[in-house]
Amino acid sequence: RHQLATLRLVNRAFCRSASPRLFRHLRVVAKSAQSKTSESPLVGLVELSHGPYADYVRQLDIGLEDTEHSEDFCSMFLEDLAGVLPSCLCRLSKLKALDFQGVPGSLPEATTRDFVNTVISSLRYVPLPNLTELDIAFPITHDFAQFFPHKTISSSALRISTEHILERLHHLGLRITAAPTEHAQPQQHESPSPPPGATAHNPGFNLKSLAIASADTLDLDGASFSRALRLESIQLRRVSISSYKLLSLVEQCKDSIQHIELHQVKLNSGEWQHVLSRMTHLPGLVSFVIKSCGYSSTGAGATYYNPHGASGAVMKTTNSTEILALGALHRRVHENRVNCGLAPFRETEFRRRLKSI
Repeated sequence: RHQLATLRLVNRAFCRSASPRLFRHLRVVAKSAQSKTSESPLVGLVELSHGPYADYVRQLDIGLEDTEHSEDFCSMFLEDLAGVLPSCLCRLSKLKALDFQGVPGSLPEATTRDFVNTVISSLRYVPLPNLTELDIAFPITHDFAQFFPHKTISSSALRISTEHILERLHHLGLRITAAPTEHAQPQQHESPSPPPGATAHNPGFNLKSLAIASADTLDLDGASFSRALRLESIQLRRVSISSYKLLSLVEQCKDSIQHIELHQVKLNSGEWQHVLSRMTHLPGLVSFVIKSCGYSSTGAGATYYNPHGASGAVMKTTNSTEILALGALHRRVHENRVNCGLAPFRETEFRRRLKSI
């Protein structure tokens, strides 16, 4: 990025060539070092959105990066964000990807509420006709219920409906950022309220990629996914789910799914051996990543629960036969890649993956 900025200073021709690449991805993420300075990262967003390079911006990331900010700095940043974000978004007419990266969970509830309200208000009232990728990180699942209401709420002619936003999306990422502190009461997370477009048979729904993540284990068995979904990519991180629910989602996308990524996924019921074996029948699967997956400590999945799995292990389970199922799946992915003309996995890559189990 520094080289691109320098290249623009050479002459006008270089400036025209480097500028689209330099301003394509804009990060408005406050870092702890910036809390000691008088200039907010929002200043750059305002200046760019009012300048000639606003049309070059394709991706915008917004959030607070860590927990070292003072509460006063965070409150001021979020207050300024609420004031300038809508007008800035209006000027970024070519924006395709929007990533609300969230705020530290240690902030007071009133402060995090300001961030949630700013995100929801901006999406409801600022038209973003080219937006195809949306990532949202909220502290708790209840915050998503405001954006994805279970019931249809009345709206004015000025409000942009959630359904209208979802109809254009190719990627949707939902992340829960708050985790219980060591002094907090244990809580049972509910699944994020599924977006209306994902639960209804909406012929205009074009979602190709779905990512769900949580700072603490999130139970997805209560979620309802539309049978009309035809995803190409599924990413799950730190969730619990039954093998039936997971396979139902994957197999309804069997003709389109290409990438599956599972991190710290716990099965509430069923066996990984069965899940992995069924995935070998996905004809287009060319990328499969699994790490630290195992079983819930309670319920039907507790039979193979292994609390002492090695750090970084692919599978945390007492069922050794799952190694064979995983090996068969890796070989099938290898074959699919060759059939699609993609670079095959090296033999050493197979050995490394199996050795880590």
